[in-house]
Amino acid sequence: HIAVNQIDETLVKDALIADFTEVTVAAGDSILLGDATDSGNTKRDTVQGIIDLVPAAGLSLLSSVTISSDATVSFTGGFGGAHHHHVFIGSALVPATDATTLTMVLSTDGGSSYASSAYEWVKHRVQDNGATAVEVSASDSHLELTFSGALGNVDDENWNFWIHMWFPESTGPTHYAGDGAGIESGLKTQMDNIGGSLTTTADTDAVRFLAESGAITSGKIDHYAWTD
Repeated sequence: HIAVNQIDETLVKDALIADFTEVTVAAGDSILLGDATDSGNTKRDTVQGIIDLVPAAGLSLLSSVTISSDATVSFTGGFGGAHHHHVFIGSALVPATDATTLTMVLSTDGGSSYASSAYEWVKHRVQDNGATAVEVSASDSHLELTFSGALGNVDDENWNFWIHMWFPESTGPTHYAGDGAGIESGLKTQMDNIGGSLTTTADTDAVRFLAESGAITSGKIDHYAWTD
């Protein structure tokens, strides 16, 4: 029999720790805990349960869409919370309609609707023959990710891009910047620097990609988010 309050630190160390075999802890191992939601009663969980409480830092893939003749490609999850930076990567996009433009629109109501005004954007193009050009808009119904009418579907034409969108959960304008490259209309190898914003003062919580004319026949778009 052990008297009340007679278990001191030394006894705990000797009886509950030192007498057991030392092993490398694994995610499936059990631990004892006092359940704060049940008056501190003793419960058990696994080490994985503790790991799950800590959000993974760095860039994580949230979702991926393989395109198959889709009129729109939308992403509605993963916004807010610990994700302050979002990256979208598009690979080998081919439109159903030749000589169209790849665009993007943003939502402030979870994708129930998408803003059709208050967009600003700028694009700088460099082609394989050294030709350069600039397109800008101070007020548009969408954001443009390729030069106007430059996205084609003839022969090997396709488009690839990445876009970084930061702090979309803020109630100020939502900004983005990125690059695109590929074979565009006229079989010209081309690289574009792109940037812009939705100037309305509301949080952005959904993103949609679409061609200005027709569907997107094929390609893939991945949605990543950075956790601080």
